[in-house]
Parts: sequence; structure tokens; C-alpha cells
Amino acid sequence: MFSSLTRGFRGFSVSPGPDVVSGDSTQEISRNVSTRSATAFPQLKSFQANSSLPSELLDGMGSLKLQEELLSHSSHSSLPAEGMGTLNMAMGALNIEDDNAMPGSFSPRIMNSANDQTSSSSRFDDDLVTLLTAATITATPADGSSHNKLFSSSCEAYQQASTSSRTYRPLEMSDVVEGLQAAVAARSPVSSPSRRPGRQFGSTAVYLPRRPSNQSPAGSPQPTTPNFLTPPASDPATTLRDQKEHLALENMSGRLAEHEDMMFGDAFSSLDAEQQDLKLELARTFLKSSLGEITQLLSNAHRRQKSAARRSSSDSASKVEQLNNQRKALHERLRSLSVKIAALDAFRVPKAPVRINADYVYNSDFPKLDQINQVLILLAVICNMVIGLSITQCNFLVGVVVLLVKLGMSTGGTHDSSISYSPTPSQNTIISDMPTSLADALKKFGVEGSFDMYAACPTCNFTNKATMLDNNGQSHYPETCANLVVGESGKSICGTGLLNRRSNGTAHPIKPYLVSSFHDYLARCLADPAYLGLSNKAADDAYEAINSGTACNDVQNVFEANFTSDFKGPDGSLFVNRGAKIRLAFSIHTDFLNPNGITHRGPTQSIGVISCANLALDPSIRYLPEYMYIAGIIPGPKEPNVDEMDHFVRPVIEKFATAWKPGLKVSRTAESELETAVETGIFLSTNDLPAARKVAGFQGINSEFICTVCRLRGREQVMNTNHSHWPTRDVNELRRLAEQYRDAQTVAQRKSLFKQHGVRWSSFWMLEYWDPTKMLVIDAMHCILEGIVHYHCRHVLRLDTSASKTKTDSENFKYAYDWPWVDYSDDLGPPGRTLEEKDVPCVAKVQQALCISLQGDKSLTLEGLWTRLYNKPNLNSLHFVVHNLGLSLALNDIREEVADLYLKRVTQKSKSKNPETRFPFHKEANTKSHLVAILINWRLKQPMHASHNLPVTGTHDTLAHIRHVIATTQTPSWVNSVPKNYGDADAGTLKADEWRTLSTIYLPIALVTLWGDEHSPPSQDPAVLQSVLDHTMWLFQAVMIVCRNTMTTDRADAFREFVDKWVNNLRKVHPHTREHAARPNIHAAGHIYDFLIRYGPILNWWCFPFERLVGTLQKINTSDHIGGVMESTIMKTLARTANIRRWLRRPECPEAVKQLKVLFDKCFVPANAPPPQEENHEMKGNFRAYAKHKGINFSGVHTHSGNSHIIYRPVGSPSAIAGQIEVIEDMSAERGTPILVHVRPFLPLVKPLSDPFLRYPHFQATTYSSQLSDEKDIIGLDRIISHAARFDYSYGRSVLVDLSRD
Repeated sequence: MFSSLTRGFRGFSVSPGPDVVSGDSTQEISRNVSTRSATAFPQLKSFQANSSLPSELLDGMGSLKLQEELLSHSSHSSLPAEGMGTLNMAMGALNIEDDNAMPGSFSPRIMNSANDQTSSSSRFDDDLVTLLTAATITATPADGSSHNKLFSSSCEAYQQASTSSRTYRPLEMSDVVEGLQAAVAARSPVSSPSRRPGRQFGSTAVYLPRRPSNQSPAGSPQPTTPNFLTPPASDPATTLRDQKEHLALENMSGRLAEHEDMMFGDAFSSLDAEQQDLKLELARTFLKSSLGEITQLLSNAHRRQKSAARRSSSDSASKVEQLNNQRKALHERLRSLSVKIAALDAFRVPKAPVRINADYVYNSDFPKLDQINQVLILLAVICNMVIGLSITQCNFLVGVVVLLVKLGMSTGGTHDSSISYSPTPSQNTIISDMPTSLADALKKFGVEGSFDMYAACPTCNFTNKATMLDNNGQSHYPETCANLVVGESGKSICGTGLLNRRSNGTAHPIKPYLVSSFHDYLARCLADPAYLGLSNKAADDAYEAINSGTACNDVQNVFEANFTSDFKGPDGSLFVNRGAKIRLAFSIHTDFLNPNGITHRGPTQSIGVISCANLALDPSIRYLPEYMYIAGIIPGPKEPNVDEMDHFVRPVIEKFATAWKPGLKVSRTAESELETAVETGIFLSTNDLPAARKVAGFQGINSEFICTVCRLRGREQVMNTNHSHWPTRDVNELRRLAEQYRDAQTVAQRKSLFKQHGVRWSSFWMLEYWDPTKMLVIDAMHCILEGIVHYHCRHVLRLDTSASKTKTDSENFKYAYDWPWVDYSDDLGPPGRTLEEKDVPCVAKVQQALCISLQGDKSLTLEGLWTRLYNKPNLNSLHFVVHNLGLSLALNDIREEVADLYLKRVTQKSKSKNPETRFPFHKEANTKSHLVAILINWRLKQPMHASHNLPVTGTHDTLAHIRHVIATTQTPSWVNSVPKNYGDADAGTLKADEWRTLSTIYLPIALVTLWGDEHSPPSQDPAVLQSVLDHTMWLFQAVMIVCRNTMTTDRADAFREFVDKWVNNLRKVHPHTREHAARPNIHAAGHIYDFLIRYGPILNWWCFPFERLVGTLQKINTSDHIGGVMESTIMKTLARTANIRRWLRRPECPEAVKQLKVLFDKCFVPANAPPPQEENHEMKGNFRAYAKHKGINFSGVHTHSGNSHIIYRPVGSPSAIAGQIEVIEDMSAERGTPILVHVRPFLPLVKPLSDPFLRYPHFQATTYSSQLSDEKDIIGLDRIISHAARFDYSYGRSVLVDLSRD
């Protein structure tokens, strides 16, 4: 650049006139200038002798009369104060950016930087050349006609130069400044004629030779005479922009060196913790800004180099490469320091609360946009994330809406719409703010989530944290896995590669794992007045009740239960005694799902989800997307094993550990603009039984450690109901054992500890308050509904089509017992023994044959059983049944009759002259005969006679009656349906909610009216069936109690009593269950009582809402690249959706956006949406079809029969009765009762008819006459208690079941 400016300076220092300039004339001009310079400045020779400036520049300076102080400093490494002040005057005249500067101008920022810091001599020389060149351009000919005129533009300068004489005058600095101002003020500077070959230069054509190329053909002479009229194009490596950037990089490098010395010098370790935290925060702030700046510089340089690649010389390319190398080197140093600081943070426990800057939540640019743009942006985002439109489709939609808006703007007055319409300035502002694509809409809305990035190891699944380098998502991932893997001989670093290198050189994790930022979640949620208000109110109300001694017995939420009375906060006081702090209590749930849905052969791929919910919120809103903390999606394609599972849970637990102590400080909340302390904790871990043991570090459900709460050990203790002998496990001992497992050096040590104690390390132990005996709750949904209720109906009562064959099959054989067989699945079979589709039914045939009675009437002989097992199934189906029963393929002992039968059958089938003469002991079975012998030997240990299987309950008549009840019972519209073909294989697998409906409505009605009605005696022994009915109703009443929304001590006691009765009498009433494998659910159900007392109704801590999240995840559009990529897409989509919904709940949400939300809610109603508020709008006429009360529809009998049956209190009576709504009268509000309900009560039973449901008081059902009273009760909606389910049965009776869950 220096040489270019020097040549430019010399070229523009003389005016050649109209003649074509030759090399000789140029040399003559140069000699004249040199002579005049020596005359004008007596000190010039001395200056030239000491200055580092080129001689050409010094010659050119002779044409200017600058102040002597500019030249008096011989070193020119810096200027005297007076000289610098004069230069600053000139620089202040330039108010332009470097990219827009005219030829010869310079950036004031460069010289200001030189004034602030010591600059090299060469850099000052370059700046001075720039100033002198600009000043020379503005010099005018010294003729009398225009002696005092300064050019107003470069165009005028070129026109004057074509006619000017070759006389020159000195130029004062004030004239320089005025000239520079005039040059800069020119809005449309005309390019130099030297850059327009063949154009007119004044009135005379100027011949401009081509610029010499960088490389000439061999032997061709290089031009020696420079073209002084044509200033060359600016060299990309030496432009003023690059000079400025070089200065900035030098400055940044110096500051970086200071931080490196500060962080890793000896002085840092001598500082106390507070000072170290301050230094680290300063370094983080510097890195955050510097990394963003250097990244932008690299991007800009790459773009410039790409555009200038064709016209750059080898010399300039070399200089560009040098500057680029400087950028890259500095960028790498910044990244290295960032990684080192992250490593320091990993080993530092914060002493002071971590600060969260929440200002970005309140200072969003989105509310400042016009409402047209707000609606358009929301529309684009909703179409993509909710409706599921692709990016291309959303871009098309955005473009069409923008076009329509423009056309709409053009229709002002009576004008027709036109695309050529010129909008007004205000309309231009709206149009310019409109998004151009989906990506632009997302950026303007600011809904992108914030995540901590991890690279999961492909080998051991250890999650290696990435270092966030800037706000643009730039992260640094470690190259290899740093996990210390426990091996046979000790611990060693895993070292597996974590990254993939793409074609563009960038590195990306092979298995990415995203953890949602907990700080971002809190910052956004605490900006919601409803979220913050409910959280604070729950704690305050609980603390007030404890202090006043007025604790409520009717518990409806966690904060009203015993949990709050003894749980301490981080400061040692009660957790609910929050003072001015915000204290939040969370439950955490971990579950796995098949992202592709349920397949016929079972799930083949699996991903996990870790989610948390705020226990202080009302259940109606607690599990909405905007209020849940979706922490992470565990990448597939397979579920991690027990040790690897903790690697994915650890990053989430670490966040809560810090949020508990030392806590957090949020810069502002919805209630205060001042910094507020926040303390949060995980108080419940809610999972199904297998997942609970996996995340908490306990042995599986099939181990001898049958419980995570008490010390009972051994599967023989499953039926133990002596609660006084259920000693609680010592939490301190559990923590010590977990730490021993963590610190074990070899696999053998870990196996020994785990086998002996059943405990492994879990990251939950990082929480100082963690107590799995109280916080690892037993989920009632899985334990009771999908566990015990399913077992009782399917295997105890045998209430399905396949189980009904335990009495007789098509060949009229009786079955001696029932076994909990497992249906065929590739995953459950022995390795390498996969069945073809046509052979799958053979498994069921083998299982059925093994249950047939071998003694008594309608029984099989051993010969007949051998024939059934040998002829129908193939080898692999026999292998599956043997494997499923857990039998060994090599028998050491076998019954004599089985061995004799084996030898007989083998001899009959063998064609060998030397058949087997003894049973093949100690040899693994690989033939059908050998496998059949193993199965028959097992069968002889099971019940032999059909009498062992009494009573017979699962008959075809029983199933037919149950289906009749399901089909004819009148239920309100909010009751979820169940399969009307219950019991058939076509009904599919029932869900937990269906089991709840069956066990609380349909099955009790069906079985009581079938087995317990004295007016319709059953065909079997009534006493036997009555005992079966009582045993079943003990379980069903326990289910009704546990599913209520309000819990009392009396109800909890009744629940435990019913469960104990059911367990103690199971094998007495149903002898065949003695042969069933012990089920851990049976023991776990007894501990649900403890959690009902501690945390209240299961509505607050069961898995139902979390399970609904699984269905949501399966509907998200993904790339199906399971193993990190798909999981990342799901996480980002969930974060965007939650942020949108949070923003829509903000009080300052514009009215137009609220209207869009109303339309959205009508079209897309969330599955777990809260019930709508009262919407009993005034209607025309005297009657209305329905009325809402507590969010539930009540209707007249002619509108919806199921919604018309109610339990209510008549006016003047405290007792509740059942009735049927005839009509709903719409009265005027002036009378004080806008809605009146006309109800006809059911008539009571007429003696001697009895009510069989009175035997079961916790099943709130009453039998009435099917006739209705002629008299009507006219009541208000407040007198209605609940809906009722109605079933009409024998002798004109109707049973009405109270459906209230309070």
C-alpha cells in the first residue's frame, strides 16, 4: 500500500495538461518538484537524512507548505503534541467509514489508535502518506483565475486538470482540511479516469496503457517506467481497512497475553476465591466479546478474498495470507484460553450465588415491531413447529403474506392494488421489518433455545462437555473421550474419538447431546407473573399453616402434605420459609420411547427424555410445555446400560446442585426489577419401577433387593404385609456404598460391591439432600394400574379370551393351572433362534399344551402331551419356551418316566441300528425330542389336576356380561372410552387410563351385578364367587382411593388396609397364583401409603402427564437420523415451542397476537390443556342445551343422556341423591340466578329388592329404582356435586356411580 500511495501521490501532484504524458516528461516533473521542495524547506535535507520515508514522498512534500512541527521530529515514530493536534484537525474533517472512503482518504480511527498506543514508524509513515495524498488531490493550479478555489468534488478536479497550467502553489493546512471536507461531501464521486480506459479526460482523450501483469512470458522485458497518471487498484493486503484490522488484532493480542499471564501465572493461585472469581469473570467477558469480533473478522475476510481472488497479485495474495494467518492464530489462542478457563471452572465449586442476566427476556425487539409483522412472524413459526410445514413451504407462505400486505398497502383510497406502488415512509418501515424466510422469522422472534452442548462417547456414552465460545453457537468440543473407564486391571482413559471432520474442515460430534439451559428456563418462567405468583404462594401458604398450626387434613397438593413440615432449605430453616427468596421444588422424570412409534415386534430403537415439573403449580397448568423444563433427550438408537445411564443424567443434576447451594441470583423477575435470590431442588423422582432403579443406582426389579425403601430382601418377602418389619434403609449407608462403588478401581470390585449391597453410584448423590427412601417415589400408574390391576384381571381372574380357555378348549380338555406366559418377540428369544412369521403361533400352542390337566377328567396322558409338543411346533418355538421359562438346556436330573418316554420315542423315530440306550445327561439339547423332554420334566412340577385351578371365573359368559356393561352404561362425555370388545386380542394392549376406567366404573358394576346380586344367583357356588368378588373389590376400592384428587389420613389408611387384604388372601382365594412368579409390584404397592402421607394425592407425583409427553415427541418432524441428530432436532423444536407459548402468556402481549392465540387454541387444543373457564353466555330463549360448571358440561337428557345424570343436593337437604336433568332454564341475571336446572330424582328401591353395592362403601355407587319421580327439583349449578354413571340391571333397578374424584 505504501508504494501505491507514493505513486498515487506523485501522479496527482502534477497536472499533465492535455498532452499524453511520457516517461521523460514524468522524470522532468519529478526533478522540478524535488528542486522546489529543497527551496521551500531549508530543513528538508536534514529531514531526509533522518526520515524513513521514501525519497519520492519527500519530493512530493515540497509542493506543500505544511507547518514545520510536522517535520521537526526526526524519528517520526510519533508526532509532537502540536503536530498531532494539527493532524487531528484534518482527521476530524473525515466522517466516513473506511469502506466508503474516496481514493486517498484515511480513517480517523487509525490515527486515534496511534495516538492512544505506541505505533511503529512504518505505520505512521503510511498514515502520513495518506494525509498528504489527500491534500495534494485538492491542490489547485496557481493561476490568477482560480487561485483561491478549492474543488468541490473529484469530478470537478479532473475537469480542471485537463486545462490547468503546470504551475503550482503551496497549500496551507486549513485549505487541506476544507478540501478534504469538500471531497468527502461529494455524494456521487466520479471514478478516476484512469479506471475508465477510453473515456474522455476533460476534452482530450488520454491513452492509458494496460497494467502490467504479474508474470510475463519468458524473455519478455518487464516495463520499467511507471504510469504516473493511473493509480493502481488498492491492494487488498494494504488497504486502510486492513491496517485498522491489523491494529485491532495487535491490541487484542496484547490484551489476550495479559489475561493468559493473569490466569496461568503464579499470582493467580495466590489470590483468594473471590478475587479468582473476579479475574475469571473478566476473562470470560473479554473472551465473549473478542471471539465474536474475531469470528466476524474471519467471515468478512473470507468473503473479501473470495470476491477479489481473480484480480489479486501474488504479492498482495501473500500479504492477505499473512493477515489471515494472524487472524487464525489469534482465534486459536482465544479458543485455547476459553477451553482452559472452562477446565478451571469444572474443578471449581462456586462459593457465591451464580448470577443470571435475565434482561434479554424483557428487552426483546419483537414487541417493538408493528403488529402486522408480529402476526406474520408468529404465523410462520406456528406453521413450521405446530402444523408441521417444511421450511420451503413456510418460506412460500411468508412470501405470499408479504406480497399481500404490499398489495393491501397500495389500495389506499379508491386506487386498485398495484405491485408498482411506492409506499410511504411508515409503510416502508413495516415492509423492511418483515421476515423474508422462516429462518428470518425465528431470528426476529428470538425463540431459539439455549443449550449446553455435550459430545457423548460412541463407546462408553460418557458426556464430554463442550466449551461455548461465543453467542453465535460456536463451541469447542474435546477431540477424545476423557472418561476414566473401570477395567479389569484398573482405571484408564477411554480416549475414543468424539468428532467427525466434514469436507469443509469443521468438526462435529459423532453423538451430540443437548441439555437445555436451566438458567434460561428460570429467566423466562420467572418473567411470567402466574408462574412466579403460584410458586411463592404455595410456599407462603404452607409456612403460614405450619406456624399457625392449622394444617389442612384434606391435602390436595405437595405443599399441603407432610413434606413441608420437616424438609430443610440450604440455610437450615424450613424450605417453605423463603423470606425474600424464590424457592422452587421440582419433580424429575426419566423415560424411554420408540421415536418411530410402537411396532408389531416391539421397539427396535429407543431414545430417552429427562423432564422436570414445578410442584408448586396447579396440576392443570404444571405440565404445559411453557412451564415444564425439558432437560434433555438421551440419544439412541439403544437404551444405555445401567452404568452409562448416569452419564446423561449427570449434567442435569449438576445444574440443580448449583441452584441449591450456593444458589442463583436473577437480575429481574416479573415482580421486581431488583436482583432476586433463587434456590431450587429436586424433591421427587417419578419413574416406572425399572427406570427408577436404573437412574437411582439400585439393582433391577428381578433381583433379591426387592425394595428401594425398606431392607426386605429376597423374593419370598414379596407377600409380607407386616409393616412393622419393614425397616427403612439408612440413607447415610446408601451414600457410603454408592461412593465406594464410584471409587472402586476394578470391575471385579464393582461387581462384588453391587452383588453384596445392590447399590451403584448415581449422580443424584450430588444433591446433599437426596434421600431415595423418601424421594424416589413409587409411581401408582405403573405399579397399581398397569401392574397389579392388569395382573389381577388377566392372570388371577383370567378375564380375557385366551385366559377363558383355562376351563376348556375346543377339544374339551381342562386346564390345571394358569401361567403368566410371555408372547413371542425377537428381543425375548434366545440368540440366533428367530422365528418366521408363520411359526409364531406355535409358541402359543406349546404354552397352552403345558397347562392342560394331566389328572382327572378331560386330561392328557404323558404320551398325548409328548405328541402335542413334538408334532405341532418346530425346533425354534420349543427353544423360545424353554428360554422364556429359564430352564437349562443340559439336565443333570430327570424323572424316570420322562427318561423312559424319551428313549421310547427316540427309538421309534431312529433309523439307526444302534439307537440311544440312556438319556443324554449333561448334554445341551439340540433336538426336538430333547427339548420336549425338558418341558415335560418341568410340567410334572406344576399342578396336575383341574381342581387346583378353582374357582372358574374367566368364562365366556363373564366376558359377555362385561362387554354388555361397557356398551350400555351411560357415562358423561369426559369419561374416556375403553374397548367394547374387552378381552379379545383385537382390543390391543390397554393403557393405564383405560385400566383406571375399567377398575373404577365398568368392572365393579359388571362383577357385582353378576356375582354379588342375591336376586340373580350365579350358576356356580355363590359362596365361592362371593369370596372372589370381595377379594376383587378390595383391590378396586384401593384403586378408587388412590386415584382421588384429595387425600386424607383416613383414606390413606383405608388404602393400605385394602391392599393388605388383597395380598393376604390372594393365594387363598386363587390357589393357582401360588405357582406365579413373585411380583415386586405387590410389595411396592404397600409403600405407596408412605408417599400418600408425605406428598398427598398421586395426581401430584404420578407419571401420567409425563407419559403424554412421549406422544408429543413422536409427532415432531425430524430427519430420522437417530443417534444424536434427531434428538437435537427434537430438543430445539421443544425449546422453540415453549418459548413461543411463554411469550404469548406475557402481559404486554399485543392485542393482535392475543387474537391469533385465540384462533390457534381453537384449532390446536393441547392434550393436557386446563379446562376452560365458565362460558355460560346469555342465550336467546328460555332454555339452553348445556351449562358449564367447574369446567364440565351438564346437559338435558334430550341433548346428551350421559351428561344428564348427576349427584346433587336438593334445596333444604344435606343429603346427596341421584337424578336426571330434564331441562336447563336460562334465566336473566337480574333475578340473581342466571341458570336453573330442572332435575327429576330417581325413586328409591322398593322392598324386598336389595342393593348389592352397599357392601363396598368406597365404591360410591347406589342402586335406585329405574323410575324417576314426577316431581322436579329446581336447583342452581352450585348444588350439583358431580356427574354419575348409570347402568340398568335386573328387576327395574339402576345403579348410579358417583364420578366425583375429590
